[in-house]
Amino acid sequence: MQTGGSPHKDTYQMKTLHIVHLSTHPADDIRIFQKACKSEVAEGYQVTQIVCNDRDEIVDGVKIRALPPSKGRLSRMIGLSWKMYREAKRQNADIYQFHHPDLIPAGLLLKLSGKRVIYDTREFYPDKILSMRWIPVKLRPIISAAFGVYERITSAVWDHVLVADRYSARAFTGLPISVVPNYPLLTSVERIAKKQHSKRKLIYVGGLSEERGLLVMLKIAEFRPVASSASAGLHIRRRKHPQAVRVYVVRDSAGFFRFSESEANHRSGAMWNLHRSM
Repeated sequence: MQTGGSPHKDTYQMKTLHIVHLSTHPADDIRIFQKACKSEVAEGYQVTQIVCNDRDEIVDGVKIRALPPSKGRLSRMIGLSWKMYREAKRQNADIYQFHHPDLIPAGLLLKLSGKRVIYDTREFYPDKILSMRWIPVKLRPIISAAFGVYERITSAVWDHVLVADRYSARAFTGLPISVVPNYPLLTSVERIAKKQHSKRKLIYVGGLSEERGLLVMLKIAEFRPVASSASAGLHIRRRKHPQAVRVYVVRDSAGFFRFSESEANHRSGAMWNLHRSM
């Protein structure tokens, strides 16, 4: 029996909504699956993720709708976007959230179908384009500027925009926007805090390159006290990547040096393991 004027009525109705995520990232992506999808399931929402995967499945309450992977960037921008739109339309959900600018066409088609659409951009793509090595250097500023205009114009139709930091938010001034930082899950931090370590370590998790803070992380390591143990230092880990390579950076009185694994075995000093996408 429901009593009149219950303050929880609207909350209960919202929790029955069906949310569909459209993603070009791996099915177990941290920001999308681990943080967004699983959190929404925990709050009582029905959640579906449309993603390139080898099979349909249900993982931790999230329904995974699999699409075949696209071959090449053009195929992803056109063919995959169309396939995701068709599958998303079949879901007949209440809210759609897409996570990559390649899927802007799919988002526009969903808006034309009268759907509520959220654009979640985890990076400031105009800046990212400037460091994309597959784009000729001379064309990068032009493409970056053109994409910035394209993203700004199309974002005017979204019901909401999510960004990962305040820097990115500046590009969407005047639009309905929320800053959702990409912080680590507290559960993973709590597990680490419970362990007792005999040595102090700095840990970096994520993609790493010169554009993504490699030199900054090494600069931070400079301020750490020199350790007598060769196992001390900055340990940088990332998920497996088909093009990942292992390099070692050894510190001595002259500074930092980058070596191959075999060369590092013959060097002395504190060692840093870096997994970097080339």
